[in-house]
Amino acid sequence: MMGMLGANKVLALVHGSRIANVSSRSASSVVSPSVKKYYPYIGNREIVGFGRNGNPQYLDDPRFPYPSIRFRENDDVVSEFEALRKKELGDWKNLTIDEKKQLYRHSFRMTLAETMAPHPRWKLSVAWACFLMSAAMLYLSFVKSVVLNLPTMKYAQKDYKEALLYRRLYSRDGPIDGLVSSFDFENMRWK
Repeated sequence: MMGMLGANKVLALVHGSRIANVSSRSASSVVSPSVKKYYPYIGNREIVGFGRNGNPQYLDDPRFPYPSIRFRENDDVVSEFEALRKKELGDWKNLTIDEKKQLYRHSFRMTLAETMAPHPRWKLSVAWACFLMSAAMLYLSFVKSVVLNLPTMKYAQKDYKEALLYRRLYSRDGPIDGLVSSFDFENMRWK
């Protein structure tokens, strides 16, 4: 039906019964106001899908593998790429592997394997965590030794620990299976 009417005229149904002639325009020249507001932010990139949350943004994310805009702008290599774009619309068996890679890199920055590969950023985080913990321990040892100058506790001295052990032994605490059962009181030594 489109061929009978001509390429520049399209029939439109108005008010259910009247038919009016409306001139057709190319789809790229007709941009809705909701899409037009994004062009200062996305540059001269082609909007190719819904994307994430319906906003035209580029993001390499394996959970949303098809971003709503292409990675590269259309102004980069227009003359060379237009011929490849026309070739893309045809049979893909006619494309070489390099041309397929070039088409892919025009639309995407990274492959899915590259997006899912582990990043070396964790090493920097571990290095900073170790540095901060060592700085905190050095600060704590400085404060304990220089600033606070705490006296040594009598509980940490060897004489006090021995006296506490013999006190437990002579009080006969746990004579069957406790500490006292492994001490010989006649010879004053451990069994």
